[in-house]
Amino acid sequence: MAFPEKILKALKLLTMSAILLFAPSACSAEIYEDDPVEVVVTDGDEVDELMEEIIVEIKGAVARPGVYSIPKDKRLNDLLELAGGKTDMSDMRSVNLAKKLRDGESYVIPAVGEEPLPSEAPSDEAGKLDVNTATREQLMEVPGIGPATADNILKKREELGEFKTIEDLLEVDRIGDKTLEKLKEYLEVG
Repeated sequence: MAFPEKILKALKLLTMSAILLFAPSACSAEIYEDDPVEVVVTDGDEVDELMEEIIVEIKGAVARPGVYSIPKDKRLNDLLELAGGKTDMSDMRSVNLAKKLRDGESYVIPAVGEEPLPSEAPSDEAGKLDVNTATREQLMEVPGIGPATADNILKKREELGEFKTIEDLLEVDRIGDKTLEKLKEYLEVG
């Protein structure tokens, strides 16, 4: 004897309700407060790009100094949060929390009373200086860059967030085509 259609629909609905009610407890996982959780809904090709991570180090006056894997589009503030935040001894006055993170870099949060460490400007095998991480003093060591030009480069870098190509230096006051050609021998965009 066959069940009437209304009874079959009711049984299906009851079964689905039971699955939805009890399945989450059977599939649960522990999530700790310190664990970063991010859910991204996107189309297929974008997933690989969103999930690309970089490896960075944070040390100094932070709760959990160490080496972290973090999505490539994050800022220093995100890394600091991942490392448990600042300590009572952190001196945040000289720290740029909006700074974009770069793969392989080390970031130092100074303690009160410590001299902030100058940022290291990585260079490649040819000894070129990365214009996105160079300090004023490092820029002034480059032939053709004096104090005014170094300040202009740093100001433009702050406006742009970072230089995307070496040709972006043409947007800097006091740098034209001829100067840029000379600077290409010493500078790079990492």
